[in-house]
Amino acid sequence: MLFDDVVIESFTEAIPLPPSSEVTALLTHNLPPSDDIRSAVLAEKQQCEHFIFLVNSSGHRLDVKHQSSISVARTETEKLLVDLRSILHPIRSVPDDVLLDIFALIVDSTEASSVSTDTDLWACSRVCQLWRTLILVTPSLWSDVRLDFDDDVDLKYHISRAERVLIERLERSGTQLLDVFVRGPRARPDTNVVLRRLLTSAARWRSLTVNAGPEVYEMFEKCPEGSLTELRTLSITDSVYMDGDFDEEDRYTGVVLEAFRSTPKLRRLFLSPLPLLSLSLYPDAVYNNIQEISINLFDQLPDVSRLLPAMRALKSLDVLCDEGWDGDDDVVRLPLLSRITLRGHNDTRHIPDTWTKLYLPNVTSLQLAYEGIILHPIFPLLDKQNTRITDFACYIDSFADTGYPDFERDLIVMLQSLPNITNLRLSSRRTTPILLEEIRSRTRFLPALTDITLLWKIPSYQVPDDDIHLLIDTLHTRARSATCATVKRIVFELDIALYIGPTPYAFMWEELQNSGLEVIECWEPLSLFCPFGSISHIIDRY
Repeated sequence: MLFDDVVIESFTEAIPLPPSSEVTALLTHNLPPSDDIRSAVLAEKQQCEHFIFLVNSSGHRLDVKHQSSISVARTETEKLLVDLRSILHPIRSVPDDVLLDIFALIVDSTEASSVSTDTDLWACSRVCQLWRTLILVTPSLWSDVRLDFDDDVDLKYHISRAERVLIERLERSGTQLLDVFVRGPRARPDTNVVLRRLLTSAARWRSLTVNAGPEVYEMFEKCPEGSLTELRTLSITDSVYMDGDFDEEDRYTGVVLEAFRSTPKLRRLFLSPLPLLSLSLYPDAVYNNIQEISINLFDQLPDVSRLLPAMRALKSLDVLCDEGWDGDDDVVRLPLLSRITLRGHNDTRHIPDTWTKLYLPNVTSLQLAYEGIILHPIFPLLDKQNTRITDFACYIDSFADTGYPDFERDLIVMLQSLPNITNLRLSSRRTTPILLEEIRSRTRFLPALTDITLLWKIPSYQVPDDDIHLLIDTLHTRARSATCATVKRIVFELDIALYIGPTPYAFMWEELQNSGLEVIECWEPLSLFCPFGSISHIIDRY
C-alpha cells in the first residue's frame, strides 16, 4: 500500500501547473514571446513532456480509479503541450517580408470552394497575426466566388452551412468586384437557396462563368433588372449537354436570356452550346464593346457570318468548328481581328474549312485545340506563307493512340508556312521527338523562335531520356547557330527532370542557363486565354 501511495504521489506532483497569465496571453495573438516568457514556456513544456512520459511508462501500475483521473490529466496536458509548442513555433520569428512572400505563393495557387472553411485561405488566417490581418483587411482575397454543385461536399450535403459561409465571404469582399464561377446543379432545387443568396451580389459581378443546365440559367433570370452593369466577362456552357447524344432533343431551342441584356461593360463573351440568339444584348454592347467572343457554328452559320463582321471592337475570336461550310458560302472578313482560336471536338474536319472561310489579314496569334476522341488532328491549309503570325499554340487532349507520327509531320508542314513564329506552345499526351528533331537539325525552320512551351501530359517516368536529351540538344544547337534566333525561354512540366548525373547534356543544360535561358516550370494545363491577374498587387502595400 505504501508503494502505491508513493507512486500516486509522484504522478500527482508531476502534473503541470496551469500556465501563467503572461503565457496564456500569447495564445490570443501570434507575436513572438519575450526572452523571459520563452524561458517560462520552455520550462512548462518540459514539465508536460515529463508527465506524459511518466504516464506512458508507469501508468499501468496504478489502480483503475487513479488511472481514470490520471488519464484526464494527461489529455489536458497534451492539449497544453500543443499550445506551448505553438508559442515556440518559428513562424512567430520569421521576418515580415518572408512571410508575405510565402503568403503570396500559397494564396496565388488557390482555387478552392467558397462555401467551405477547410481551404488554404481560411488556414492561412490561423498561421500568424500578420497573415490574419492581411486576410481580414483585404477584400480582394474574398472576391473569387466558386460554387461547384457537382463535386463540392458542402453544397451536396450541408446546404445551410454552405449558405452561411457564402454570406460571410460576400461580406468580407466588401465593395470589391466579384469573379463568379458556378458549375451545376442539374435538377436539384434544394440548392436554389445558395444561388438566390449569390444573386444578391449581382451588381458587383465582374465576371460570370457558368457550366450548367437550363434550370440554372433560369435562376439567373431572377437577377434584379439592370444589376449587371459591372459585368466584363460572361462565359456560358453546358459540358454535360455537349458530351451527350447529338440526336437528343435540343434543350436550348427558344431559350432567351434577358438577364444579360443590359451589360454596358461586357467585353468578353463565351457562349456554347447556346446559340447567339439566346442572348438578348443591346446592339451597342454587341457591335461596339465586345472585344473577345467564343461561339460554336452548329446550326447558326448564317447568324455568325452576319454578326462577326459587324462587331467593330472584336480583337479575339474562339470558334468551335462543329459544322461544315458550303462551298458557295461567302468569306467572312475580319480585318481587325488579332487572335483566332479554332477548336474541334471529336471531329476536326471543319477546322480547315473554317480557316479557309475567314479573311484574317492582321491575325498575329493562331491557336488550335483538338479535344475528345481525335485519331488524327487535321490542320489548316496555308497556300502561302503567313508572315504576320508570331504566336502559335496547339492543344491536343485526346487518348487516341494512332496517328501521332503523321500528326507531327503534318504540323511541321503547316509551321513551314509560319516563318515568323517567336512563341510556340504545344500541349499533348505524347512527346514530340519528330518536331524537336526538325527544330534541331534545320535551324532555318522557325528561325525567329525565342519562346517554347512543351507540356507533355504524361507521368515523368514515362518520358524517354532520349527525348529530354533531344530537347537540350535542340536548345543548345539553336543557341550556337548563326541562322536562327536563340531560344530565351522554355516552359515545361514541373516534375520532368532535364538531366540526371554528369552527362554531356548536363553540361549543355548548365551552359544554356548560364547564358541566360529562362526556365519556367509549369504544372498547369496550356491555357488558350489570358489569366485574370495575380495577387502581387495586394502584397505591394504591406
